[in-house]
Formats: sequence, C-alpha cells, structure tokens
Amino acid sequence: MKVLITGIRGFVGGYLAPLLESAGCEVLGLTAPGETPWPKGGAEADLRDREGVGAAVASLSPDAVVHLAAQSHVGPSWQNPELSFEVNTLGTLHLLDACRALHKPPLFLHVSTGEVYGQVRPQDIPLDESSPLRPVSPYAVSKTSADLLAFQYFASYGLPVIRVRPFNHTGPRRPPNFALSEWARSLALINAGKQEPVLSVGNIDVRRDFLDVRDVARAYQLLLEKGTAGDLYVLGRGEGYWLKDLLRELIEISSAIVEVRQDPKRFRPADVPLLVANPSKLKAATGWAPEIPMSRTLKDLYYYWTTAVKSEKR
Repeated sequence: MKVLITGIRGFVGGYLAPLLESAGCEVLGLTAPGETPWPKGGAEADLRDREGVGAAVASLSPDAVVHLAAQSHVGPSWQNPELSFEVNTLGTLHLLDACRALHKPPLFLHVSTGEVYGQVRPQDIPLDESSPLRPVSPYAVSKTSADLLAFQYFASYGLPVIRVRPFNHTGPRRPPNFALSEWARSLALINAGKQEPVLSVGNIDVRRDFLDVRDVARAYQLLLEKGTAGDLYVLGRGEGYWLKDLLRELIEISSAIVEVRQDPKRFRPADVPLLVANPSKLKAATGWAPEIPMSRTLKDLYYYWTTAVKSEKR
C-alpha cells in the first residue's frame, strides 16, 4: 500500500512513517515549502494552496492518506486564529478535494483532536464518539470544522474517510512548545547549569488523558488496516492525569531542585478543565490497547532532553 503522510516531518509523522514502512508500506511525504523533502518520495505543497495540493496529490496517486499536518497549538491560535482556519480547515478542504479528484480515491485517515469536545461536564466523562462538541479555542473550532468536513466528504461523495480523535500525547522528540516537553527540557537545562532553577507554568490544575506517541502511531497503523470507512474513533488511554501531578513526577525523575512559579500570562482566555477519552470502540475494532505506561513516557521524554540540551548554547 502506498501511503501519503501530510505533516510527515512533524512529531507523530516521525514515528508513524517507519512503523508503516516496517509493515511493508511505501511511505510518501507531503512536506511544506521550506521543510526538508521526504527522501523516499513525495511532494511539496502548502496546504493553503489549492492548486498546489491538487497537483501534488495527483502526481503521487496514493492508496491511503494520513492527514497529520496542522497548526497544532492551542495557545498561538488565540493570537492568530486566521492561520488555524487557513491550515486546519481550508487546508483539509483542499486535501479532500484533491483526493476526491483521483481516479481511485484513497482511504483518508483524518486526524482530529480531543480538543473538539471543549467544555465538557463531569457527567460527560469519559468522552466517546457520541459526546457533544463544545470547542472553546480557535484551534479547537478549526479542527472541529475539519473533522466535520471529512465526514461530509464521506456522506456526500463516498470518499472513504476514517476519522480519529486523539487526546493528548507526548514522548521523545515532542517540541518544547507543549507543556510536558517544555518542562522536561527546562529541567534538563537546570541540571546542566544552563538555566536558573525556576519553572514558569500556566494552568496546571486541569486533568488530561495522555498517551505515548508510539502507542498513537500504532493506533493509526491499525486504523488503516482495520478501520471502517465512515466511522469515527476516539483515541486515548481512558485515564485522566492532573498536570500538576505529571509536573511533580517529572521533577522527581530529574532530581532537580526547582521553584515552580505560575505565570498569569501563560493562562488561556478559556481552558478545558477535564478531558478523558473512552477508546472502547477503537479497541473493539482494531485490538489496539496502550502498551507504554505514563511513567515510562515521562522518563523517556526527560532523558531525550538531557541529550538534546547538551548541544544548546545558553
């Protein structure tokens, strides 16, 4: 199977590509202008460029598409909501149209986000495929629109779309503009004597469902093999973690002596206090289950940064 991955140079793409290759797939990459091209084949296109996306997809004619590329940060979406909608919503529309135009439309795995559920009530937990959507950030609204667009292309045109809503995930190589990775990097810098022993944090009194990125990549592989076109699957561990507890565990792993300071400037205009998934449907359909405990993920994340910061100049 020839699989085209958008966002292949991103965090999850770096794990999914070799996993699919080990399963015998030919993996192609759709990279953005300025990114390093995928060496094993692919094309370059800005998702906001309809004609460019159409030409790229037509030239590759994949059997399946995994759509990972996105403006994936909640925080910056408040400062530049237009970019979130241009990339996440219009970009997805352009990609769907490009796939629909092929003689044999590919299987389309659309990667959404658990943020689409937004302001959930305690009685709504755990969240499944039928839970109501109440997105509260520009990022979440843009991803909700893309999620519904993907379903519309299945319902209206018969494009074989599978939607998945992954909740939070982390692991080695996660960029430091995400909280857990930022904290792990800062702790590594503190232990290396490259940063003062202070951690500046935002709102840590929230609960999130976290997975290891390697378990997430494996779920996407299984959905390509066993998922049903037209269906939606929730992806998560099914367990909520307080961010303050994960921070405490990272500090213990690092053995750093550090002061934690909450910075009001890091708080968002609206935050989601509780997000916990119910992945029962995904498990039943594919046999997937999380294999990597959160304790190992945090250790791997911290020790990744202990190596990475050695080359950083401060």
